[in-house]
Amino acid sequence: MSAKGTTARAGEQAPRQRRRWWQAVSISGYAARLAVVDFVVWLLLFWLFCGALFYWAAPRGWLGYWLTAALAAWAGFFAGLVGFYSAGLQARRALLLGLVEPEPREWQRLERVPGRSLAFSFWAPAWGWGGLGALAAGGFMLALSQLGEKMDYQRAPYLFYTALVPALVLALVALHSARLGAERFILARRVEEQLTIPMSRYLWLHAIVPYLPVSTAVGVLAAWARFRQPLLLGRSVAAEEVARHLGLTALLLGLVLPAVARLKVRIDRLSPIAIEGRWPRCRWPYSWLVAVGAAVAVFGACHWLGPLLAPGGMSGATVLWLKAGVCLGLGLWLVSWAVRWELCRLQRAGADGHPYLARARRIAEVRRRLGSGHLP
Repeated sequence: MSAKGTTARAGEQAPRQRRRWWQAVSISGYAARLAVVDFVVWLLLFWLFCGALFYWAAPRGWLGYWLTAALAAWAGFFAGLVGFYSAGLQARRALLLGLVEPEPREWQRLERVPGRSLAFSFWAPAWGWGGLGALAAGGFMLALSQLGEKMDYQRAPYLFYTALVPALVLALVALHSARLGAERFILARRVEEQLTIPMSRYLWLHAIVPYLPVSTAVGVLAAWARFRQPLLLGRSVAAEEVARHLGLTALLLGLVLPAVARLKVRIDRLSPIAIEGRWPRCRWPYSWLVAVGAAVAVFGACHWLGPLLAPGGMSGATVLWLKAGVCLGLGLWLVSWAVRWELCRLQRAGADGHPYLARARRIAEVRRRLGSGHLP
């Protein structure tokens, strides 16, 4: 009889106590809270981003029917992919910090499931959920539009399909992913043989390359909407305007992508994953100053070299190619630097020096001072 099963049955026999605000929550409770928070946060982000796309791409206040359907499907794909990715990571992080503790009935359900490694538990299902999200959001828009005439959309119905519906899709995916991520993490710890990944494969296929297609698609879409009118009319774009756009792109790439990649590396370091091979070396630390420096460099290069290489301005197609190149090239360099630095830092710190372990000890100390504990 396992210790977890004994704890579960003991918890069933003991009287149920009311949970305090500082105590750990169950897996289902954490998943529900995370889904609500993700819905609110991503509804705001979708509203801002898709609203900016509408402002740039539809200066007359109307956007085409099929274009709206394509943007709704794209937003649904992004919602499914990011919802699965972020919720699974946050659930595993909450388990490592002691913020989540399965309740007795959840322990009983997990004990009936055989242990399994973390193979095919992250990127492969994330892309699959992205495809389902695209079908859900795009299909809902096409189905609901059959009740009326196929016509161009104003801002309000456009945001309904491209912001509200994808946010709902993301919340539902996050609800499922948080439960699945926590349960797979617990089941993987039962298996004696850890998931073994060569360092080169982990570095490129797990920690660096998967972020680039999504970030590039987001960046090119923003550039297409921003410069849609010059593209349609065949007009050129001033180098100063392109410099500002690409400089802001470099800043966002340097702040967002490395932070997300480093978060996954920290969680993987404490996961039942064995990384084999030579660990990378990195002398220079990565910080937000790198993002600022990259933004200044890209802005300066476009501002000074643009008028020399294209005195009459750049065409819209050239701007899109430049945007794709900046997202791919600069994103690859920044994420690679950040991931290598994080791996080096965690290796030097050792198993006991992981920042999550220190934070978990501080959380446990605060709970002891408050006279609390985990749920029975």
